[in-house]
Amino acid sequence: PFIDSPIPESVITHIERGLARLLAARDFRGLSFIEQGDWCDPMNMVGHKGKGVSSWLSLATAYALNCWCKIAEQYIDNYSSEKLTEYKLVSVEINKAVNQYFWDGSWYARGITDDGTVFGVKDDDEGRIYLNPQSWALLSGAAGTAKKFSMLNEIERQLNTPFGVMMLAPSYTKMREDIGRLTQKHPGVAENGSVYNHAGAFYVYSLYQIGEYNQAFQLLRKMIPTESDMIKKGQLPVYIPNYYRGAYYQY
Repeated sequence: PFIDSPIPESVITHIERGLARLLAARDFRGLSFIEQGDWCDPMNMVGHKGKGVSSWLSLATAYALNCWCKIAEQYIDNYSSEKLTEYKLVSVEINKAVNQYFWDGSWYARGITDDGTVFGVKDDDEGRIYLNPQSWALLSGAAGTAKKFSMLNEIERQLNTPFGVMMLAPSYTKMREDIGRLTQKHPGVAENGSVYNHAGAFYVYSLYQIGEYNQAFQLLRKMIPTESDMIKKGQLPVYIPNYYRGAYYQY
């Protein structure tokens, strides 16, 4: 059942309604509205007027469609071929829109604000490159071969550190009104350019999916604290923390 209805529905129906909700929450370009934050909830001013869009949420939507199609084809007898065709077509359309509006020449931008400003691009002094759009472009299939190698090179150059991969770089040092609360956090802390291990896990998984096994394993090892590096990392080897301090190249 739903929280507001005692009438039960199948898991399939729940998932299809969730996908329908995602697909309805898109703009004229087919890109997902960010509203007051997507995975990164302190990115709360990008779309508060109802116009801003998220590259990450667009790519995650395309990935969700692809995942559901695989599950439906393998495990659900007599699943609607019309729905499968629709989901696959929309996934392709979303990836195409992301490539059209977010590819910045060497990596994917993070979003477009309510006022139409594309951010997370090479012309930005701060927040020039974000990790999540690159990871999810690999997962969703948006990135072709040339884009993959370009992105991997830029992540290595701008985001990789001895402690893992930073969530964005350079960290914001002052408030940016059209992005929001993220930019008010201290540089290198939490979502403002730390080695944010949730985002790092996305990236590691995406590397495994494209066959970059050695690089993925190296990053996974960086994420896990050990007795030999716990003083340097400031983390006891009992769990993986939310993040390690970032802004590595700034400080």
